[in-house]
Amino acid sequence: METGELLQEIYLSPKHRFRHISWDSEPYTISLRSTHNKMSRMAMQAGIVQSTVMCLAVFTVFPLEFVAMMPIDKNIFGKDVTDAMMSQGTLIVMHQNGLVKLYSFEMILKEGKTHDIRLYTEHTDHKGKTGTFPTGLPCNVHLKDCPPVLFQVRCADQSFQLGGIPWHYIFSPYGKFGFSQVHSMETGHLAQNGILDTDSLSLEVDKVFFHADDSGRILHVGADNVSVMKISKPFEEDRTSVSECFSINFKKNTSTADQAYCENYTSSGRRIRRQQSNSYTDYESVQGVDYENELDLLAVTSVENSGTTYHGCVHFLNNQTGEELKRVQLEGTWKEFCDHSVAVDLDTIIHIVKDPAHRYSCFVYKLLRYTDNDNACTKRTLRSTRSKRRTLSLTN
Repeated sequence: METGELLQEIYLSPKHRFRHISWDSEPYTISLRSTHNKMSRMAMQAGIVQSTVMCLAVFTVFPLEFVAMMPIDKNIFGKDVTDAMMSQGTLIVMHQNGLVKLYSFEMILKEGKTHDIRLYTEHTDHKGKTGTFPTGLPCNVHLKDCPPVLFQVRCADQSFQLGGIPWHYIFSPYGKFGFSQVHSMETGHLAQNGILDTDSLSLEVDKVFFHADDSGRILHVGADNVSVMKISKPFEEDRTSVSECFSINFKKNTSTADQAYCENYTSSGRRIRRQQSNSYTDYESVQGVDYENELDLLAVTSVENSGTTYHGCVHFLNNQTGEELKRVQLEGTWKEFCDHSVAVDLDTIIHIVKDPAHRYSCFVYKLLRYTDNDNACTKRTLRSTRSKRRTLSLTN
């Protein structure tokens, strides 16, 4: 993190391209998802059938060890399989009709894992070492039959979240959009106050997911607010209940001068004047939320409108109370058609920007501390150091 020096490198596969990575804290594993296999037009015309949809690679960390490379095969999981991912020690498989099925990954390894593979050892076909170019990692999980389904549900956009204490799941009902529901895994019942809807005029649907701090709480991220909720079971009640712990609103109050009137006309020619705000932050101020586990802080990234330009800002919040402890404004202006991603690790802020031409830029910030008792020379030095950024441009 300090120098950018490469510590360890693993070459995954010459056949599959991996772009998605996820992390599970219990147990400490990372899983990588490949892109979907697409057949060429000539192969389709020749009648060639491609049964492998994608591949999953799973590693344990501390130390980093290879666990399995597993293909998601239509002949095993069904002809309508569209996607798959790992979460909480379960394999989650998505289907075309909105159906989501959960399988035990432990049972899959027990039934389908052919052999263990250690990194940087001689490959089974003697073409090189595992995890190095050009050999990569071989598939060591081959199922003959579909494993037992632990749980299944139909949901919109195949959006499914598993977590909570006790176990719950979050999803949007199939055929309905714009809100999420919280259900108990044990009974399947909807929790009290478990319908999480949006009250804003945002074009994007609110994000609802389980908190990364393993507390079992729920994060509800809207256009201009972030709410933290908990799941509890009231005494002598059959159903669990969802209640709010705290909520933070990032919407800025705009004066009358900041608002404009939009004129529309009916088919008869009657004029209609509607008040419309010019401020982007009125509708879409919250850009993303990250959690720093070692400091127990929530890092909320917001977009602020200052005249005709937009700026990114990171708010550091107390994870237990929601109190704002620090606010850091990122350098440079944010362009409207770029994708921004901000992550926080202790005193380091990582800002990744993707422009419309699919070029990536990475900006790394270090948070430095100084007190009022420091002399002016020291303050100037720290400010100058803080304004420096490391930039890495990538092309995809």
